Formats: sequence, C-alpha cells, structure tokens
Amino acid sequence: MRKILLLVTTIFSSSPLHAQGAASPPPAQVGIASISYRGSGCPPGSVATSIAPDAQAMTLIFAQFGVDTSTRAGWPMRKGCNIELMLRSLPGWQYSVVGVDIRGYANLEAGVVGVQKVAYSFGRPNVRAVDRLRIVGPFNDNFANHADIGLGDNEWSPCGRQSPGTPVNRMLLRVAINVRPQRGFTDDDGDNDPSRRGTVFPSGYMTVDAVDGGIVHRYQLAWRRCR
Repeated sequence: MRKILLLVTTIFSSSPLHAQGAASPPPAQVGIASISYRGSGCPPGSVATSIAPDAQAMTLIFAQFGVDTSTRAGWPMRKGCNIELMLRSLPGWQYSVVGVDIRGYANLEAGVVGVQKVAYSFGRPNVRAVDRLRIVGPFNDNFANHADIGLGDNEWSPCGRQSPGTPVNRMLLRVAINVRPQRGFTDDDGDNDPSRRGTVFPSGYMTVDAVDGGIVHRYQLAWRRCR
C-alpha cells in the first residue's frame, strides 16, 4: 500500500464578491501572468496551472507533492511548497481571500496524525495562515473542511504597485504537509525511536476522492475596486 498525500489547489471567486457589494473584473481581463514555485513538495516542472473561462476558478495541480511514510526515513515526514502567482486584471481592482475549502480522502492508522497548512500574503512581510486541517488516526473516510476568513483593509492585494498597461497582483501561497506519530504514541519496542532497526511504525496516506488524485483546495476570492 502506497502512503502518499498529493495536492490539487483551486482558487476561485464566487458568492463572497456579491456579499461585498462589488462586481468582479470582466473575465476576459483576468488571467495568470506568471507562476514560480520552489520547495520539497514541488520540484521543477511538477506544477501546472489553468484558469476557467469565466475567471471564477484558477487551478494549480501538484504532480509530485507527496509524503511517503513507508520509507521510515524519520519522523515526522514533512514537505512544503512556496508559490508566487501574478494575477492579471483590469487597473483599479484588488482582491482578498475570504474562505478555504479542502476535501479529500484519508487513511491513517492509529498513532498517525496528518496535518495540512495553508498561508498567503500579497508580498508583505507578514504571512497570514488561512487554514489548518488536522486528522488523527485511525481514520479511513472522505473528509471536507471549510474555513471562513474575515476581511480587513490590510488583507487586500495592493493597488498602487500595478504595472501600467498590464496590472498584476502578486500573491504568495505557502502549502505544507506533515505526517507524524501522535503525541504519546509508542512503537513496538516501546521507545518511539525511528532509528532502531526492526521498528514497526503505523502508516498513513491521503488522496482525493476524484480521478485526478490529490487533495482539493479552493480559495474563495472577493474582488473590489481600489479605494
């Protein structure tokens, strides 16, 4: 049994922008100007992007964002990815993240904890954590998690830093995976020492409940005109 956790990230704008009493930019004017990424969970060439024709969804697919507990190389098992997105839109628009949805499938044996963390910023020093999903084994089922995020003026993409003629908004995403033994867990030798030969540790993996294979992240966006 392969123990992996893969990620598929979808960023979209929907009802929250109506709740803010604003309209979104024309779909034809919204797109991904560029993307760059680095980290143990996203080696070069492993991330693909697409944006829906109506500009309501942007998808990032991580082909090699996996954690394999069967290697027993040491606990905890961690991987991460830092992503820089340049989102193109009309002049005078800015956006903010107002919600995150995560769904998928997990199979974690007793004694294993799986944690996903998501954070973002708009190029500022402070990075805001927007969601943290923690699943404790034994667990073998589909899962879904939703997090609402409050809005504040300091949480909107900046207005004054857009390039003339081709306005872009810079967004930084940080995604991390951590699979580790539950606190207080002891292995078959009773000492929870992964360096000991012959030690048997519990295993765990996660995958999406769709044909792509991965965890689905949806980041709800709200648009407004610059103030």
